[in-house]
Amino acid sequence: MVWEQRSYAIVMMTKLEERTRIKCDQYWTSRGTESYGVMHVTLTNYEELATYCIRTFTLQRTGYVESREVRQFQFTAWPDHGVPDHPTPFLMFLRRVRTMNPPEAGPLIIHCSAGVGMSQTLCF
Repeated sequence: MVWEQRSYAIVMMTKLEERTRIKCDQYWTSRGTESYGVMHVTLTNYEELATYCIRTFTLQRTGYVESREVRQFQFTAWPDHGVPDHPTPFLMFLRRVRTMNPPEAGPLIIHCSAGVGMSQTLCF
């Protein structure tokens, strides 16, 4: 989907685990290159901040010379149940996503654990 839609950014609104329950599978490599069928994903940068982290990947598709850079923005300060105490960290996160997503990029890909809660707050 990322390749087909020419998306540049994936916004993840959940942690991998909350209260010992798995909320999301880790669909990226933590280091080096991992192959998923015809797609090869290489982690090229990881930046951890107080309330979110940014992972930068290079995607390469078998049979294509072209490679693409994709960023995953993961908001990590949303509490397990409820909402953040203050909107400022989330608003700063949104601003960072918007400024780092180029105008020519395809649609944002946004997800949380179930698709009905935190991801709905991202109405651009």
